[in-house]
Amino acid sequence: MSEATPDGRAPGRLDGRAVRPSGGRPDGRSVGAGNTGEQAGPVAVELMAALLSEAGSLAQEAHRLLSPVAAFRSTLRERLLADGQIVPFAHRAAALAPRHSVAAVDGGSVREHLYAADLMVAVAVAAEGMTSVGGHALPHRHWAHVREHESENDRLLSAAMASLELQLLADLSHEVRILDGSHSTPVIALSTALAVRSRAVAETAAELVTDEVVAAVRSLADPDQRTHPGEVVALPKADSAHAFAGLYRARYELDLPGGDRFLAAQVLEPGEMLHPRAATEVAGVHFTVSEEASKRVQEAASKLNQAIAPLRDAVGSGQLLVTYVKPASADTVLKVEFRVSEPLGDASTSVSSGMSSSTSSRALGEAQRLAGLLSAETPGPHLQEPFAQYAVDLVAKSVSVGAEALNQSMIAMLPPGSEDYLTLLARSYRTRTGGGSGGGGRGGSAHPGGAGRVGGSGGPGGSGGPAGGR
Repeated sequence: MSEATPDGRAPGRLDGRAVRPSGGRPDGRSVGAGNTGEQAGPVAVELMAALLSEAGSLAQEAHRLLSPVAAFRSTLRERLLADGQIVPFAHRAAALAPRHSVAAVDGGSVREHLYAADLMVAVAVAAEGMTSVGGHALPHRHWAHVREHESENDRLLSAAMASLELQLLADLSHEVRILDGSHSTPVIALSTALAVRSRAVAETAAELVTDEVVAAVRSLADPDQRTHPGEVVALPKADSAHAFAGLYRARYELDLPGGDRFLAAQVLEPGEMLHPRAATEVAGVHFTVSEEASKRVQEAASKLNQAIAPLRDAVGSGQLLVTYVKPASADTVLKVEFRVSEPLGDASTSVSSGMSSSTSSRALGEAQRLAGLLSAETPGPHLQEPFAQYAVDLVAKSVSVGAEALNQSMIAMLPPGSEDYLTLLARSYRTRTGGGSGGGGRGGSAHPGGAGRVGGSGGPGGSGGPAGGR
């Protein structure tokens, strides 16, 4: 019998109820090996406590990593301003006239790991910008197949989604078209699928490379090849670049860890951008396959490699650029890859000589105009990307719901004689647990936003996570 406290309450609780021993049950029985469901609570608590015990050391680790940039912020900002490496841009409404039509393209994909086969669905969608003049068509595209289980089916699915995004990008007639990810993202997806070991997957990937897809790649690489004139702007979200940090580290002899995005967010004020540099990370984009690949796969890779060549040339000539922009009402930055009509000169050379070439001024003016448009599309503090990019990401997430509905409809339309395998086409290979809802209901994995972007709702047996960027 428990001892009572001086006020008559049971020890350990303010409400007078006794505290049961750790691992106990309300009915007095102990939790044994067979009561796995009962154990989940204590195990989860212990795991959470163990994780939280790491907080102090992680805080020190983060401080050691990031504090040097914060410490040198004022010094670095002064030097960047003096060298013309920080560039202001017009961002008020009057400076943005005339208005432009703006749209963003994004893709989503789901691979349902069914017991008997894989149901694979990819879509590409578009959404109009908040500041867009409107009145332009917003088409969409989709791809769906049932395939036997292959470990490299995910690469095929990424390639299918990339081909849809490229075609949709070419379909749009907007003056500014935002690609979610880098210029190289769809190229890498297609190239990787063509180079897989599985002959079946590589052959199917080659089937994706239609004349329309080749034309879409050519349109991405060369503005003169676009059916509808306009700018294609790539906005990568996932970003591990250190090129700007490396440049400033060498020039100013400062310790600048943390990556370009963090560095730009530290040194830029709202309404400013870094002086652009050549997008050297895109210089190596290409399509190659092994000599053992089939003739069809080799021909597909060759066509795509020729189509993407102008993009590599643009990097070499200094016309495909990258910068970071801090919108006027935000405290975070956008990474922007874009094309200019003429090469951009070196800012420090122009500043030191007191002169700026007309070519450099023209290219920088194009960059500043684009920064102003993207700033107007990104009202802070809530949005961390242009509204069109945010809106299209929401639409792309609906692919998980569409795949679920498609699977149910497919099962309902199976022909007579399918009874022997019907249940195995409707069932996942994983044990379904109770509770939850959403896109991954039968062990599917949803990838709204494409390669490197996970956004499924993570229902039973599924794999989901926060929407991320490419």
